[in-house]
Amino acid sequence: MSRNQRTVPSPEHSLDRINNNGDYCPENCRWASKEEQANNKRNNRLITYQGITLSMTQWERRLGLNKGRIRYKVNKKGLSFEDALASLISTEFPANVVLGAAS
Repeated sequence: MSRNQRTVPSPEHSLDRINNNGDYCPENCRWASKEEQANNKRNNRLITYQGITLSMTQWERRLGLNKGRIRYKVNKKGLSFEDALASLISTEFPANVVLGAAS
């Protein structure tokens, strides 16, 4: 973190380590929103589908699904993450939906 980065960009930001296994050294720190920090946790399970890798929450947001829809399919229906996501995409969206690049 450079001298210029020492000022908090907004009240919604706090200090975050880029690599959770690394130290709180300037090169490994950034200002991040709560959402960015939530996506930078060790216990996040990432799902890669059609070449795009996101957390379950990110997939739900990206696809406009209610929170917990993917988790329900995995925990209650016994599907893999990939199968749960594929199932939701095939039933919720027309065949011509393009997922696009990760944002």
